[in-house]
Amino acid sequence: MVKKKGRLSSLVMNNKIIAVVSVILSFIIWMWVAIEKSPIESTVIKDVPVIFDREDSVPSQLGLQVFGNKEYTVDITVTGKKFVIQTLDASKFTVYAQTNYVDSAGKKSLPLKATTSADCDIVGLSEEYIDVYFDTLTEKEFNIEPVINTELDNIVSDDLIPGSYVLSQNSIKISGPTSEVNSISGVQAVVSIDKQLSSTTTLVPEIVFKGAKNTEYLTMDAENDITLTVPVLKVVELKTTVSFKNVPSDLIKSPLPFTVSPEKLKVALAVESADEINEISVATIDFADIFTGHNSYNFTSRDISDYRLMDDVQDIRVVVDADGFESDTFTIPAKNVSIKNAPEGFNCSTDGKDIYYVRIIGTDEELKKVTNSEIFAEIDLSGVEIREGANTAEATVVVKSSGSCWGYGKYEVTVNAVKK
Repeated sequence: MVKKKGRLSSLVMNNKIIAVVSVILSFIIWMWVAIEKSPIESTVIKDVPVIFDREDSVPSQLGLQVFGNKEYTVDITVTGKKFVIQTLDASKFTVYAQTNYVDSAGKKSLPLKATTSADCDIVGLSEEYIDVYFDTLTEKEFNIEPVINTELDNIVSDDLIPGSYVLSQNSIKISGPTSEVNSISGVQAVVSIDKQLSSTTTLVPEIVFKGAKNTEYLTMDAENDITLTVPVLKVVELKTTVSFKNVPSDLIKSPLPFTVSPEKLKVALAVESADEINEISVATIDFADIFTGHNSYNFTSRDISDYRLMDDVQDIRVVVDADGFESDTFTIPAKNVSIKNAPEGFNCSTDGKDIYYVRIIGTDEELKKVTNSEIFAEIDLSGVEIREGANTAEATVVVKSSGSCWGYGKYEVTVNAVKK
């Protein structure tokens, strides 16, 4: 027993042990004071996100959705013990926008409710309500009207004229709240010009939704900026000519003689290219329409779409001279009839018949050299509406053994189409 008392006494008298015990007791006492006797303080938790309770809500059942700003935050004032307050951040709080009274479209004031998982009291929000716009979603397509605002008497100099305005796209899809989309009476691309233009100019217009009140809720489907181009034109006088297609190879460099009446036309060209263009093609003539001797064709100025005519000309006459050429008839063997550009989804073939009474034009010397086996017919189905079964298509006749002979007339061939 004497030995045990000695050990206990030695432990009590050990300074190191007393120091450790003192530290532990001090920490326990400090924790108790900090928790139980900590002063009550207040603080403000900044930028707490607002959550919309939309799942199975009244708005969702009515097909209503939020337009405009969807990212709301509020500041929360809280009170609590100092040691708790010091550890708080926005993640400890949840703020709900209550939507249970939203039963129609329009701007609604939603009450906010905040909760927290921390041991503190919420005493106030920086906003008790938020204004939110609800509506159903609608999308409509509108044509775009180009509009130029200017105080100038003429937006180009006196020796030039403005062309028709060109938009990078002529229509646009607008989506947004149904009430706002339905209020749009038109869409305009508006630019302002305050000085005269001397060259073709491209501008980025302001897109205006006529009749709409809350345009911030509307979106456009344009992938790129819509542009408005103002062509600046110069009036020049050009020699008239014609173009040809399905031309025999030898006649490309040595074309058939032709005349056009009138010989010249006044046209408005882009000022950038006006000095580089010397002639204007008034029509395209297919060699399949050219027979021996004199060939006369009548066109109208309305057929000219690439240029803006300034002359008051309605009728245009073209004469193509094929003097010195003769004609003869041949038969195209079925094996020489081919098809190209068949539509997807179909296997296409001819009816396997020869094409009779094909008229070939050429000089007497060249025609004597031509045989049936050297004449081919090609059926181009691009742009032709093909249905399953028998179809009628037009063939282009080519004399492969001669560079100066051509097929005259139209030849229809039966094309059988079978779905793949």
